[in-house]
Amino acid sequence: MKYETESAASFWCSKVNPALGEQVLCTFQKQVLNLMCEKYALHWYENNPLRGQAYREIVCDFETGQVDSILVTAADRAGFSLYQHFSSPRGLRMWVDPGEVEVSFTSKPHVTQILYQKGQSLSGSPLGSPRSSSPVYYPSAEIDYYDSLSYTEPSLAYYPESDY
Repeated sequence: MKYETESAASFWCSKVNPALGEQVLCTFQKQVLNLMCEKYALHWYENNPLRGQAYREIVCDFETGQVDSILVTAADRAGFSLYQHFSSPRGLRMWVDPGEVEVSFTSKPHVTQILYQKGQSLSGSPLGSPRSSSPVYYPSAEIDYYDSLSYTEPSLAYYPESDY
């Protein structure tokens, strides 16, 4: 989950106005990373990446009003309005899956770009990127991506399909 969430957080950070400053951008990127790790902890299946895929989808489309709460919350915590400082010519949809991070436009043509694929080095600027690079946040050593995997929410119960 570490590399996938880092790639995703870096991409979303690249869409934020650089005039906000490096510190604000790093805070935003860190918040996106932390919120994704918290949300995906119980929905991350290394052996079956398609399972839970819809839950791990992040959409940011101001025209349709579909803006993921991860992005809005991260921007709020970083001290800016996502609606005022996000720059993309069109809506974006991202899937953060075990082994792959993919992003595409929400409207036609649905140009798709793989941002991360396990075992491969991918280069190039992010889809529709207004600038060639963005500040990269490297989380501190005290963040343990796998700590959250042991967390279980008391209100959740798993019933195998065979029980239906």
